[in-house]
Amino acid sequence: MTIQDQLFKVTLSERQRNLCASCQGHRRLCGRLLCPILAKAEALMNLEKQLSKDSIFGSSPPAVFVGSWNYPKVLAGPLVPPIPSVDSSVMDMPEMWLDKTLDEILRYRFTLVRGKHPVSVDAANAPTRILSTFQEVVMSAQPTDTEMWFTKKPRLNVTFSPREPPAGPSAPIRQAFVTENPKIPKPVERVVSDTDLRAAEGVTML
Repeated sequence: MTIQDQLFKVTLSERQRNLCASCQGHRRLCGRLLCPILAKAEALMNLEKQLSKDSIFGSSPPAVFVGSWNYPKVLAGPLVPPIPSVDSSVMDMPEMWLDKTLDEILRYRFTLVRGKHPVSVDAANAPTRILSTFQEVVMSAQPTDTEMWFTKKPRLNVTFSPREPPAGPSAPIRQAFVTENPKIPKPVERVVSDTDLRAAEGVTML
């Protein structure tokens, strides 16, 4: 099976959720002007060359994925588009999508490569080096240049979920670095550094 065949293939989960027509994206029998399956395939084909290595560099929106599987040790990691010189801020900011087309929104989301690293949910107070990098990324007020090294190449496999926005390919992280000083607002820095502050009070202050 070629890479194109894999990308255009409708997954079993997508069929079960009725997210594609019986034509599987070829004749738009569902009535949609844009087939999400075809948009996914086209976006991932454009990323194929950038994902041929075991590392990527890009500007995180900023955004960090935190999963729920295997709680209390969940998978977490930055979302990074492997495309140089692009304003990624809109890619994880739904409030700026009102005038965007479905095609544009799907391309934003599918372009974000998701790094995965197992993290204990109670590790934030004494983070490891890699978790500290995740925290720096997500605290920034502006897109932050981020480099991720993987244990294997990201898989060009994306599925739609009713519980979370679509994201692009993913891979386990070996190392992650912030390659510039993140621009962290002072109120955020104060709340995060105050170890005696309870979470509910910190959220109210922010």
